[in-house]
Amino acid sequence: MFADYRSQVLAFYARKKAENALSHRLLHASPANLKDECLEVCSTRYLRKDERALSGFFGKQDGKEGYLRAIKRLDTDKFRPPVNFLKGRVPGSDEKNVELVAWLIDFDQRPFEFGKQYGELDAANADVEEGEKAAVKGETEQLGRNEAVVEKATGQEAGEEAEMEDETEREGKKDAGPGDGAEREGKKEAGPENKTAQAVVDAQETKSGDVGRQAPGGTEAQPSESAAAPRLFLLSGGKAQRMPWLKRRQLIMFILCLATMLAGAGVYLAFKFKWGMPPEGCMYWAGDHYERISCNEKKANTLIIAYDAEHLAHFRKITTPDTITYKAVGRVWYIKLNGNLEYFTADGYHPVEIHRKLHPITEYIIRTYLHPAADSTLISGGNGVTN
Repeated sequence: MFADYRSQVLAFYARKKAENALSHRLLHASPANLKDECLEVCSTRYLRKDERALSGFFGKQDGKEGYLRAIKRLDTDKFRPPVNFLKGRVPGSDEKNVELVAWLIDFDQRPFEFGKQYGELDAANADVEEGEKAAVKGETEQLGRNEAVVEKATGQEAGEEAEMEDETEREGKKDAGPGDGAEREGKKEAGPENKTAQAVVDAQETKSGDVGRQAPGGTEAQPSESAAAPRLFLLSGGKAQRMPWLKRRQLIMFILCLATMLAGAGVYLAFKFKWGMPPEGCMYWAGDHYERISCNEKKANTLIIAYDAEHLAHFRKITTPDTITYKAVGRVWYIKLNGNLEYFTADGYHPVEIHRKLHPITEYIIRTYLHPAADSTLISGGNGVTN
C-alpha cells in the first residue's frame, strides 16, 4: 500500500538524519533549501527511473536540461508541501510530494510499485541492526581479553622491578657506615608530611654515594649501572617508584591518538562550515536587484529579508522595458502598481509590496502596453529582453 511506502520514506529520512548522512539543505528543510537541493540532485544524479517523480512535480520535460529549467522557473513557495511532509505536519501527503522526497534522499526502493509489500523493509532493517550489534559485542569482548593480557604482563614487570629495588636497598644497607645509622634514626623521626620529599632525597644520595665511593686501594670506584642509567620515577604513596615501560608507551599512544582525533575533527568542521554549508545572512532590495547584508545591520526605510541565493542571482527589475519582445514570454514577469507596469526577470513576489504576486508576461501585455503601435514582425526578434 502507498501508506506503507510513505512511512518507509519518512523512516529512511529519519535514519539518514540520525547518521548525519544528509546535506545541510535537507537537514534544515525549507522551500528555498529544497529548491536548491533539487537543482543539485538533478545536476549530479539524474536517472531515467526518476522521471516519473520529476514529471509529477514539475510537469513533463525534455530530459535533464528541461527539468533543470523547470526547477528554476517554479515558484519557491511550491516546495512548501514537501517540507511539511518531511517535518510530519501532513501525514497523508500527496504522492508527488512523497516521490520528490524519495528522489532527494536517494531512497533505494523508489518509485512506488503497486502491489509491493513495503512493510517488509522494517524486518530487513531490524535484521541488519541485530547483526551490527552482535559484531560490536564480539569486538568489545575481544578488547576486554586483550586488556587483561596487558594488565597481567604489566603486573609481572612491576613485581620484577620491585624485587630488584629491594635487593639494591639491602646491598646499600650492608655498605653503610656508623653515621648512616644516626641518619636512619633521623628519618624514622620525620613526620608523614616529609615522606615524599625524603624519598627523592634518598634516591639522589644513593646515586651520589655510588659515584663518589672510593675503592679500598684509594682509587675511585666505577659507578654502577643503576647510578649511570637515568630513571623515570613516580611519587606514589610516599615512595619513589620507577614508571613501567609499558605504561609510558600506553600514555604516549593515548596522547598521539587524542591529537589525531582532534586534528581530524578540526579539519572536518572547517570543511563543513566553510565549504559544505550554503552562505547565510540577509539581503535587501537595492532598487533593481538584491544585495547581501548582515542580519544585524539596519538600513533606514529598507526591508531586510532572509538570504535567498536564487533571488540574489537572478531576480532583477527590467529598467528598459522597450527591449522586451515576444520571446520574453515565459522569461519575464510583471505587476501593475499605481497604474504603472513593472517588469522582472524571475517569478515571485514584488520586492517592496511583498504581498503582491508577480504574473507571467503575455503577448497581449507586450502588444498592448509595450509596443502598441509597432508591427508584430518588428518585435518578434531578439533574445526576449536586454537589461
